[in-house]
Parts: sequence; structure tokens; C-alpha cells
Amino acid sequence: MKYEPKPIDTSKIKLPPYLEEIIEKLSLSVHDNWAQKRISAGWKYGPKRDDTLREHPCLVPYAELPEEEKDYDRKTLTESIKMLLASGCSINTPASGGAAYAELLTVDSFRQLGQSLRRRGDSLQAYDAIETGLSCWPQDTRLLQLKSLILANLGVLKPARDILIQLVKEGHTDEETLGILARTYKEEWLQSCDPKNDKKYLSLAFETYRKCFINTGGYYPGINTATLATLLGKSKTAKKIASLVGKECLEKLADPQERNNGEYYLTATLAEAYLILEEYDKAQEYYVLTGILGKGIPQDLQATRKNARFLIKYLGIDGSSIENALQLPGVAVFISDTFVEDIPGEGANIVNNHKYIEYIVKRIFNILDKRKIGIGYSSAKAGPDLCFLNTLREKGCEAYIALPFNKAKFLLECIGIAGRMGWEKLFDDIFNVLHDEEKVAVASEWPIGKMKDTFFYTNQYLFGLALLKARQLDTSLTLVSAMSAKGTKPDL
Repeated sequence: MKYEPKPIDTSKIKLPPYLEEIIEKLSLSVHDNWAQKRISAGWKYGPKRDDTLREHPCLVPYAELPEEEKDYDRKTLTESIKMLLASGCSINTPASGGAAYAELLTVDSFRQLGQSLRRRGDSLQAYDAIETGLSCWPQDTRLLQLKSLILANLGVLKPARDILIQLVKEGHTDEETLGILARTYKEEWLQSCDPKNDKKYLSLAFETYRKCFINTGGYYPGINTATLATLLGKSKTAKKIASLVGKECLEKLADPQERNNGEYYLTATLAEAYLILEEYDKAQEYYVLTGILGKGIPQDLQATRKNARFLIKYLGIDGSSIENALQLPGVAVFISDTFVEDIPGEGANIVNNHKYIEYIVKRIFNILDKRKIGIGYSSAKAGPDLCFLNTLREKGCEAYIALPFNKAKFLLECIGIAGRMGWEKLFDDIFNVLHDEEKVAVASEWPIGKMKDTFFYTNQYLFGLALLKARQLDTSLTLVSAMSAKGTKPDL
């Protein structure tokens, strides 16, 4: 019998970038699986293959394989994936399109997204992005550093510290790894209710920051070493380091490139150095600049303010002017009205009453101004909810949407049903911008029970997001609703 191989034709198949990205990872896994089975069967490394002695030259880590051996695995995997695609199969990865992070094709993209979300205080979204990245690049040092930093932001300190200690054991004694590790000790000190542990964790934080400063000479571990030295009563050490750090920051601020790369951090560090040196006028001057530069990065501004508060309390000085300079915006959440959701036509009647909507918008403006709101959350339902988001946008505030269910059904049930007054266009304008900024969430894919039950659940979801943000920034939280926005009821 004559055998005629007839493989699937893959000559016209070209792998998309996101699949090319994972070939190397799959090749490593294939090699490790093969090696594990060989070792389990009693094989060991040998300079050449010997079936009698059970020795094989490829029983080494993947990175140490000759390139021709690596290419064999790569080509086999590439051809297998091409055959699946040629057969009509689809292969999805976190970066394959249609997923939450479809545009992220490289590890650096996930690093940048995680860092951006963390800096603006969106720790939960940042964590999700980093975890998705780690599913493809589980050993990436920067992703692991960011994961530990985000966990520390959320107060989950032991898992954060475990990651960092493992990185240190692997030889990562860089500024970022040691700096975050020291921060977890500092947070333990803040959370501790045991006076004995207070000194222990504060000392651990100080020693770790000092080791980092000695290793790297960086101004970030330097200023933290100086601040903790102050709190430990090591005034001479603190002022010596603060003086060195302050001088470095002034030099860097005088360099246009250095200034452009890190003006906020250099300015904030310089302000803190002057505070430690008890040069209060200069500290005040640079804290004012820090507050201006910190607009839009509330997480970093809060970290600066936290350290300033420690020093102000320890030094026993009036810190009101510094508090004013580092003031963070309040957070507000708009609570949807659940009482009219299941009354046919009632919601549409309310949201199409021009006089009512105009009055509500004025009241929302007043509330945002009075409470100094800079960050807000809402469901984006037609009417006061959407007006709240639009008002935030017009005032230059941060706005976040939490849809009660999937967008298609939401448009039908909560936007299109309202009819007049251009609600759909307003929704599209706001939604598209916030979606591109990763500021849209969905409370549940489908409605939960009756519509009033769905919005009751969504209100809880919104409140949770807003409360987490307010706690992370140590700022006020204001609940706003159509009822609170009405005030004295107008003649409608």
C-alpha cells in the first residue's frame, strides 16, 4: 500500500502578532514537559545521547538549548497553530482582540497600562490588567513589581511582600523592588495595633530603604530613608541624607530633560527634604508646586501628603498651609432613583421635562463646587445620572461609568426609551471617551430581577467603587441623588 501524506495546506496562513508573541512561551513549556517526563523515567543530562545510560544532552534549561533545538520546537508549534487556523478554528489570548485588553500585544503594553491605572488610583482595574499580563509573561519582573505595588495600595501586604522577597532572593536588589518592599513594612507599621510591632516594622522599613539608597543612590529611597530616620529620632542621619537628596533634586530640576521626565517627583521630594531640614518656607513653596503638578495623579499626591503628615505631626508644627497645598479632590457617587424603574412611561416623562433637567443640572453644579468634588461615579442612565456625568466632564473632573448590564440592552432600556432631548447622543459622546480611558465597568451582564432590583444592585456596586477610591485617597465621599439635587422643589 502506497502512503501519500496529505497535510493541511498552511502556505497562505500568516500568524497574527499576538500568536507570534506566545510561540516562545509555548516552546519553553513543550521543552519543560518533555524534560520532566524524561527525568521522571530516570534520564539525566549527558554530553551525548546514550539510551543505555539514559543520558541526553538536551536535559538542560530551555535558555541553554542550542538554537537548532529551540527552532525545532518553534517550527513544530508554529505549524500546528497554522493548521488549527486553516481548519477554521480561532485562538483567543488576552491580547487577541475582542477581549478587554485587545490592543495590548506586548508585555510593555501591559506594564504601561498597569502603571497608568495605578497612578490615577484605579487599583482594581490596574490589578486586572497586570494579572492578565502575567498570564502570558508570568516571570516578568516589572509586572510582578507592579502587582506587589498595587496589592500594597489595596492593603494586601503579606502577598505583596512575598512576591518582593522572592524577587530579592532571585537577585533583584534594584531600587523598585527594594523600595516597594520597604513600603510594605511602612504600611504594616501604619496598620499595626501592637506598640511592639510599631517599632519593628518602622525599623524594617528604614533599614530596607537605607539599603536601597546605599545600593542605588536614588533620591526616592533617599528621601524615604530620611523621613523614617526622622520618625525614629535619628535627626542627624535624617538631615544629612535630606541635604544630599535635596541637592540632587535641584540639580535634576535644572536639567530640562530630567525635569521633563520627573518634575512632580523631584519637586515633591525637594519639598519633603526642606521639611526634614526644618526650612519651612522653602518646604511650603515646593509643596504648593507639588500640588499643582499633582493634578491628575491623585495616588502619587496622596503618597506625598501622607509623608508630609507624618513629619508635620512629629515636628509639632502647623501644617495647615501644606494641607491646603496638597488638597485632594472629593469623590462623589450618583445614586440612581429605583422607585420609578418599573412604572411604564414614568421615567421617560421625568427625563424629558426640560425645566426639571435644567434645574437638576444647576443643583449638581452647586453640589460639586460646594463639596470640592473632582471624581465621580454614575450609571449613565438618561436623566439626572447622565447629567451628573456630563457636569463632571464640563468641570474637568474625572468621571467613571458603571453600567447596570451590557451596553446593547442598556441603550434599549435606559437611553432609547427616554426618547427626546438627545440623550442617546450625549451618552455616546461620554461613553466613548470614558471607554477609551478605561473608565467604564459593567455591574452585571444581564438585569437582576426587576429593573428596580437591578439599579439597587448597581447603586451598591457604584458605592463600593467610589468608597474604595475615597479611602485610597483619604478624601471625602459624597452621595448625590436626584432627590438631593432637587433641594427645594421647583415649580414643574
